[in-house]
Amino acid sequence: MVSSSPGLGRGMEADDTAAYDRAMRVSAQELIRGAPRGWRVSRGLIDLQVNGAGGHEIGEDPEANAAVSRALPRAGTTAFLPTLVSRSLPEYEACAEAFATTSWPDDGARSLGLHLEGPFLAPSRHGAHDPEALLLPSRSNVDAILGALRPRAITMAPELPGAIEAIERLSADDVAVFVGHTDADAEIARAAVAAGATMLTHAFNAMRGIETRGATALGAFLTDAHAAVSVIADGVHVHPENLRLIRPLIGPRLVLISDASAPAGGPPGSYMLGSRPITFDGERVTCGAGLAGSGSLLDEGVRVLADCGWSVEDALTAATDAPAAIVNETTLNDAVLWDDQLRVRLTVVDGHVAYRDAELPVGLS
Repeated sequence: MVSSSPGLGRGMEADDTAAYDRAMRVSAQELIRGAPRGWRVSRGLIDLQVNGAGGHEIGEDPEANAAVSRALPRAGTTAFLPTLVSRSLPEYEACAEAFATTSWPDDGARSLGLHLEGPFLAPSRHGAHDPEALLLPSRSNVDAILGALRPRAITMAPELPGAIEAIERLSADDVAVFVGHTDADAEIARAAVAAGATMLTHAFNAMRGIETRGATALGAFLTDAHAAVSVIADGVHVHPENLRLIRPLIGPRLVLISDASAPAGGPPGSYMLGSRPITFDGERVTCGAGLAGSGSLLDEGVRVLADCGWSVEDALTAATDAPAAIVNETTLNDAVLWDDQLRVRLTVVDGHVAYRDAELPVGLS
C-alpha cells in the first residue's frame, strides 16, 4: 500500500478517510466503498492550460468549447482555464462571442475563465503560434484585448517594449500574468515577478535554457521562492532527467499543466491549433518541425512525475493545490478516485459523478 498524507491535495489512502473534506456532497466513504487497498482519493485536478481535447479546440465554436470541457473529467480534471493561442483581434472577438454563448455541461470540467497564451509573445519564441498574430503590449493593444475578452490569465514575454507596465496594470486588475514564449534574461524575469507575474509558462519550452555564461528567465524562476513554475510532464516536452533535476529546486511551487491541444484523448490524425494545422502521431503533436501542445491530459503528468521520482503526494499537489493557489480557486465538491496504478477510475465535479470507469469495482450508495 502506498503511504500518503491524509491531506486532500496531496492524496489520501482509500482506507483512511477520517480527514476527508466534509463539505463534499459525495463523501470519501461513498467513493471508495469496496475499493482495493492502495487506491486513493484526491481533490479534482485543475489545469491552467487547455487548448483543446477530445478532437475539439477551444475557440469560436460554443459546442466545441463544451465538448472540450466534457472530455476532461476522464483524466480527473474538474476545473480548467480554456486557453487561446495568439489570434487577430477579430478572431478574439469571435471567441468572446462563443464563450458568452457556451453552455458548459454538468458532466464536464468547470471553466474558470480564459487563459490568453499570447498575443504578447517574443517573435523569436512563437512556437506553434502564428507569428502574424503577435503584438507588442502597448497600452492601446492591451486595451483592445481587454475590450474583446476579459481573461483570467495571460502569458506574455516580459522583454517586449511596454511589457513590465502591462504586467503591473493587468495584475492590479486581477488578471494573473504568466511569463512565457520569451527570450528574457534573469534580470527581466525578476522585474516581471516584482511587477506581479506569478508563474512561468511551460518551463524548458519556448524559452532559453540553463546557460553556461548567461542568466535566463528559466533559472530566475527556478530559484525564486515567490514564483510558481508550470511544466508539461507528458514524456515529450521535458526530459525525465530535467524533471528529476528541478524537484529539489521548486518542490511545492511546481504547477502541472497539460497544454492539451485538440488531439488530446483522441486518435492520431490531423487537427487545427488556431489557424495552423497540426498533426498527432499518437505520441507527439507537431506543427511543422516543432511541438504544438500535448496529446496527453493532466493525469498523465501525475504519472510521469511519479515515475521521475516525485512522491505521489507531491505529484498530486502539483495538479491540485498548486494551480488552485495561482487562480484562487477551491474544489471542495470535486474529487478523483485513483487506482494503485494512478489511473483515474471515477471523477466527481461539484458533487456529481462526471466520469466513471465502466469496469469500476466500486458502487456508489
